[in-house]
Amino acid sequence: MPIIVEIIDFPSEQDREDLTKIYLDAPNWMLCDYENHHAISRVKQFVQSIIEQPVTHFIGARFNDRLVGAAVVEQLEHDWHIRSMCVRKVTRNRGVGKRLHAEINRLAQQQQVNLVFEQAPKDF
Repeated sequence: MPIIVEIIDFPSEQDREDLTKIYLDAPNWMLCDYENHHAISRVKQFVQSIIEQPVTHFIGARFNDRLVGAAVVEQLEHDWHIRSMCVRKVTRNRGVGKRLHAEINRLAQQQQVNLVFEQAPKDF
């Protein structure tokens, strides 16, 4: 499965739709800061908030021109924090998450910054 990993600074409408689908499959704890009770509205609010933050970016895993996985990475001066990483349910268990994590790690090494993977809640 050839996966292309890229930083998504200016997502197209298709990318936004794909990001919404990816994070609709996310566990509830990942979006707990977004209060809206309608899942799709909550996910769209989450996606938009990441796009608007200057030091936080989506890094996406693309297959056949569609995003199938993504991570939210906060890029600080000496550290990159992976805040969330999710792969669409229909694409899971095919190595997308491993490829995404490996490429983020490679990019962080290239930039000479530490990579910190935020821990999931204990009840996860």
